[in-house]
Amino acid sequence: MKRPSHLVKSDRSVAGDLRRVPVQARGRRTVARVLDAAAEQFVAVGYDAATTTQIAARAGVSVGSVYQFFADKEALLDALAERHAAGIDGVLSSSQQLGERASLVQVVDAIVDGVIAYASQQPFLGTLLVGASSPAIARVSERLRGELAGRVELVITRKPISQLRRRRVAAVCVDLLVALLPRVLDESGSHRRGMERELKLALAAYLGAVDSDSVG
Repeated sequence: MKRPSHLVKSDRSVAGDLRRVPVQARGRRTVARVLDAAAEQFVAVGYDAATTTQIAARAGVSVGSVYQFFADKEALLDALAERHAAGIDGVLSSSQQLGERASLVQVVDAIVDGVIAYASQQPFLGTLLVGASSPAIARVSERLRGELAGRVELVITRKPISQLRRRRVAAVCVDLLVALLPRVLDESGSHRRGMERELKLALAAYLGAVDSDSVG
């Protein structure tokens, strides 16, 4: 399915943030290990306090190996944003495979379950989406949320509304998800399941009310 035109320029792969794209499997494994270590270090001490030296030590590589692929800490941050955009893109793509006959509730359930499962394995995603910890995180957060909203637009193409309204609706969906996702992830057991249900209800109720352009 074709992406909205306003997404094309901002949609990049992790390779776009690399100084040198690894060709061999060993290089690709190093890049993945460095990115994993960067995410862990950013969560542990915060983006501003983290250093490339710390990240290299956590990854078990030399600082030179980090700089071989990434120009600086900001490039690592950008690459992590692209990694997570691709990860959630996979979640949303899976929801599209439900087909046109799937109900709105089924689509919302699939998206929420997928995003929560992915975010549970990627603790830094929450920090990136909230974007309040530093100016650098805020910059990346704005871009990541915009890209995610664009992907949500593709999910709600069945709505008989204008492209402008669809863009607004997608942005609201992302804001709802970002606002409630940390609450869900902070819970466990029956409490988490309850919060998941409330999040699904909120999104389904909102999208269910969006049925025309009558409100502009």
